[in-house]
Amino acid sequence: MIRGGIILLSSLFLLSCATVPQGGSSEQKSPGAEDGFEDDIEVYDRMSAAILLGDPREAIQAYEQAKLDDPDDPASRILLARLQIAAGELDTAETMLRELLNGSGDTDSAEGASAENSSTRELSDEDRADALVSLSLIERARGRREAEEDLLVRALQADETNVQANTGIGEILLEKEQYDRAEQRFQKALETEDDNFVALQGLGNSYLRNGKSQDAISAFSRAIDVDPDYSYSYVDRSRAFVEQGYYDRAIADMTRAIDLDEQNGWNYLDRGRMNARSGNFEAAEQDFSRAIQRIPGVFLNYAYRGQVRAFLGEYEDAAADYEQALEIRPDYYPAYSYLGALEYIRGNHQNSGRLLDEAWKEEKARGSLILFSAAAGFAQSPGAGRSYLEDRLGEFSRDDLFYFVGRFFIDGVDTRLLRQIQQEEDMQTKALAQFFTALRYAQRGQISTALALLNSQEQERLEGTPEGVVRTWLIDELSQ
Repeated sequence: MIRGGIILLSSLFLLSCATVPQGGSSEQKSPGAEDGFEDDIEVYDRMSAAILLGDPREAIQAYEQAKLDDPDDPASRILLARLQIAAGELDTAETMLRELLNGSGDTDSAEGASAENSSTRELSDEDRADALVSLSLIERARGRREAEEDLLVRALQADETNVQANTGIGEILLEKEQYDRAEQRFQKALETEDDNFVALQGLGNSYLRNGKSQDAISAFSRAIDVDPDYSYSYVDRSRAFVEQGYYDRAIADMTRAIDLDEQNGWNYLDRGRMNARSGNFEAAEQDFSRAIQRIPGVFLNYAYRGQVRAFLGEYEDAAADYEQALEIRPDYYPAYSYLGALEYIRGNHQNSGRLLDEAWKEEKARGSLILFSAAAGFAQSPGAGRSYLEDRLGEFSRDDLFYFVGRFFIDGVDTRLLRQIQQEEDMQTKALAQFFTALRYAQRGQISTALALLNSQEQERLEGTPEGVVRTWLIDELSQ
């Protein structure tokens, strides 16, 4: 569910409050207790405060104390129904709303309403739409999404300009991944109310999911102008900035979101990822640590912190983080290749080979993991490495560069291999072949040849990968 849905209900209440008739006579009198004016002002003050403080039951009591000129006014009854919804009194609210619609001749919505208790006042199109939207909130609370959507569609048939109905349909379309149609609904709502916060948030999310990140930035910026203290607007805009490559702006937005909601661990997780992607690994490590303090059961916190710690050369701590991530989520296979690389660095070659082979089984398109696991096997013993690779070498076609690297592992003959690597056109494949060949050269004690391959320009492509972590460590080891 998009975050706009979180504030949909409160927005409906606030909009409805504007329709409440003020108490007292239409004649101008001197303020005094006898005309009820001051009492009514206090009632509505208490009512507004109760809504803002999240106490709908107290708001209902304040409503019932009000001396309204017209207690049967549909707008007033719809407001009371919405307060009852907020208080969890769904059946009571539904009965009132269906009575209103039944009395106005809307028989489709009259199920369960008592005819003798129904209002006989004709509803305006605007009130009918508001009543149908209110019923849709009840269906949402009950988890009946199809019924909710049906009521919102009927609300738009009654009043196509109804802001809440348009935003509600827009949200449903977002969930269905129908982003173009969602954009249209949110834009329609903004035609009626150009500063509607829910519509602006929804429009921004529609743009973002539809690949229109610059338009998303504009929509979220407008939402922030309306409510600068809503943290998720900054979170959403930060993601749009990331899509544009503006990491500094994205991090600034996430920092603002954290300032507004310091206990939200997910914001630290998101900012940590942005810091990591921008190469600020120290800041990323701090963010992931703060996220762990607030949401310790989330495995991604440990996986991401393990990754940046590996990049920082904190290999023992990185391995501990990956082990914790896998304890929480044993089937998180992306962690297997990183932990396998760290186990190689730590000298636990048998476990390294096992983890890397498990990673390959889950992602067989990454044939390079076979060579990585084989290298761990050869580091354990030549026999273990040869046995494993002879069993797996058939996974490569005979014209695959990785096949020739594997033959070099087994036979130790590199007569044509270096030239084949040099002629490889795919730069990622070339970098991986260089790395594994260098790893085997290092195991055989051919240090200068290994370093020459590890320091080649193509090796920069391995940054941020498990192979890149081992490469950095190996260069340090061989250069001592």
